[in-house]
Amino acid sequence: MNFTRFEHASVFPVEVEVLWGFHMRPDSLRLLTPPELDITIFDTQTHVAEGSVVHATVGRGVLRGPWSELFTGFDVNRGYTDVALEGPFPFWEHRHEFEVVGRGRAMLRDVIWYSVEGLTRHALGGRVVSQSLRELFAWRHARTLDLLRRARPARPRRAVHASRALVQPIPPHA
Repeated sequence: MNFTRFEHASVFPVEVEVLWGFHMRPDSLRLLTPPELDITIFDTQTHVAEGSVVHATVGRGVLRGPWSELFTGFDVNRGYTDVALEGPFPFWEHRHEFEVVGRGRAMLRDVIWYSVEGLTRHALGGRVVSQSLRELFAWRHARTLDLLRRARPARPRRAVHASRALVQPIPPHA
């Protein structure tokens, strides 16, 4: 079987714990799936967690089909993997890697190994999958940034400090 590697990475203006926490939200799978993929998750209580399995259907019309994945390999604030148990690809393994890249900045790197063998007999199919993945992960990372910005609490206003010449010490009570 031939495997193809895909990678997409972005830096987000948040601490790695915030980026990780966002991906651990119970609704993260739904939030990070473009509407045009029309995902239906069967057990809405299932979410990203060590050993969880998500059963869904994805796609529209004749392209709609089952997708089941196992979440494993959790290393808090560093990464986790989802492996397709059922879906259109004979092999699909997606590693989500989180990394601190500076104060208040974290990188998310999605690394996918997949095979299209049996899906298509010509190179065009592989190029279509590759282009689709580029578009999907560009959308997912932009969506993540948008949702993180919306969720960020307002920054407190800067304190106004008086000059020392204007501040009089309070004498101790006698």
